Amino acid sequence: MAFLVREVLPEEVEAASLLAQKVFNRFIAPGCPSAGIASFRSFAQPGAVRSRLADGSFMLGAYFGEQIGGVLEMRDYSHISLLFTAEEYQRQGVARELFQAALTRCRDCGAVLREVTVNSSPFAVQVYRKLGFLPQAEEQAKGGIRYVPMALKL
Repeated sequence: MAFLVREVLPEEVEAASLLAQKVFNRFIAPGCPSAGIASFRSFAQPGAVRSRLADGSFMLGAYFGEQIGGVLEMRDYSHISLLFTAEEYQRQGVARELFQAALTRCRDCGAVLREVTVNSSPFAVQVYRKLGFLPQAEEQAKGGIRYVPMALKL
């Protein structure tokens, strides 16, 4: 199925946030304590996303017609803050296309990319490995959220 990757518009932030929270609830929340779930919900809620976007982060969406099926948020032109694909669109190259578009956006903005980092959920480690990321440390937890620090050297 064809999709278009583009900037998430201000009026689409709520839909992007809801997508991230829905995928988190389905695949990641079952392995998190309640503090981690609350921490993620706070981080991914529309107001927090809008605040980060106003502070220099950017967000791209994968659109299947009018429906957003994937989302990537990047900060400092070098760290993936959010990367989620709706369950029905997983394993179709959505995350890869979002990531490639994000790298292009970073370069177009003049960023000198030496590496891209992410704090991957244990669920997504294999997705990031397929994108070329390697673990930088063992699994950790902060605020109740389990993650594996990963990096892609460019």
